[in-house]
Amino acid sequence: MTEEMETKTTEVQEDDDRYINRKNLILTSSQAMLLSWLFLAVIVLFVINLIIFLLSVAGVQFQGAIVTINQMIGNLSTQLLLIAVAGFFFVFLRAISEGLYMLMDLGDEVSKIGKELEK
Repeated sequence: MTEEMETKTTEVQEDDDRYINRKNLILTSSQAMLLSWLFLAVIVLFVINLIIFLLSVAGVQFQGAIVTINQMIGNLSTQLLLIAVAGFFFVFLRAISEGLYMLMDLGDEVSKIGKELEK
């Protein structure tokens, strides 16, 4: 029991000079990366849906669908907007993930420089 407490206190003492928890940041970054790939999958589904819609407008009818001009404009704008929003979230989440890694590296470098200056 006392050995367990000693190891915990040494771990805490080693991390006293840090304001961040690296494990949580790495976990958050990994989750953002995973979520960004899910948004990319959503983009692919929307593009497939858009291609099927455009083929149905071009004369190849899927399930006998006849599309008017108003329906075509509404469906095209909706699909393109959804693709743009999902694309934004893909890029945004990737930037968050890479930014967290960059900030952790920057923090390591700053702490190394600080320790060298203290000596």
